[in-house]
Amino acid sequence: MELKEEYINKPESYYSHKRVELYPFIPEGINRSVDIGCSNGSFSYNIKNVFNIEEVWGVEPNYFSANEAKSKLFKVINSGIEEAINELPKCYFDCVFFNDVLEHLIDPECILKKIKENITKDGFIFCSIPNILHFTTLYSVVINKDWKYENEGILDKTHLRFFTKKSIIRMFEECGYKVITINGINPHMNSKLRILNFLTANRYEEMKYLQFAILATPII
Repeated sequence: MELKEEYINKPESYYSHKRVELYPFIPEGINRSVDIGCSNGSFSYNIKNVFNIEEVWGVEPNYFSANEAKSKLFKVINSGIEEAINELPKCYFDCVFFNDVLEHLIDPECILKKIKENITKDGFIFCSIPNILHFTTLYSVVINKDWKYENEGILDKTHLRFFTKKSIIRMFEECGYKVITINGINPHMNSKLRILNFLTANRYEEMKYLQFAILATPII
């Protein structure tokens, strides 16, 4: 099955997450934003109202999700970011959102470098990225000696890249960004990890997070 078909066969819920767990980390004062991989527009439609964002764009390769998003957002481009980036206005957006998107790209570094042209002088990039060091993944690899792709989650079969907190920071810095904050989100851990963290003064704290939320700004 081709990668395009994998996206088409995703369950409807895959394209309708509102991502309210990200709200505490979204900066105030956004006037114009673009949501890369906006799915059906639920996330951006809600933050438009919560954060009083004047103009919200979306980019979404899935035809059906993009059509639904068009009824919610100011403008939606139905294509991958690799093509859509040439249609986005320069120096225009206060914030570019990449929620669980960069791991799906063949060359996320290239996109991060190019998208800087579309961000205002004091603008931001806001991302959420899965954490490959989550204890469930490590347990599967180290204990079960297995690497099994799934339809959703950290080992989603449509993920092309995998990240740790350290590699996320390095990627942004090498692409010409200053990471303002990086926060673990969606914590999930069992009793064994709690004990391990207690005995090691939280050395393995980041293993409990399914994802990281990142706020970064281009270095001029």
